[in-house]
Amino acid sequence: MACRLLSEDGIHLIEVGIEVRQSVFAFASAGAIGNIIFVRYRIKYVGTGTSDPEQLTDVYFGAWADPDLGDANDDVVGVDVPRNAGYTYGNGPDPQYGSQVPAFFIDFFSGPRAYIAGETYNR
Repeated sequence: MACRLLSEDGIHLIEVGIEVRQSVFAFASAGAIGNIIFVRYRIKYVGTGTSDPEQLTDVYFGAWADPDLGDANDDVVGVDVPRNAGYTYGNGPDPQYGSQVPAFFIDFFSGPRAYIAGETYNR
């Protein structure tokens, strides 16, 4: 297993023993649900060799986005702590969007759907 790092000079691979499966989906629907893209991750520690620990004790996961909305020079970013979310919006009229400036919102809806010993966590 490898971790893919994107950088200015290309893609690099580092052996870390973590399997990441990503599913991206959306709904062709009217209303707010039609304006949402869902990204689901399944992360599994598989190790890289026989000397690896049986489980990881410290794991951090984060999401990164670079939402340039129309004129990227006037974009404003912020965080909504009670919703555990971040947002970006254009700060004023935009040549591409006019006075209806777009907004971008990123949120973590939930953790594992079910806590299954040995599957979604280890004791």
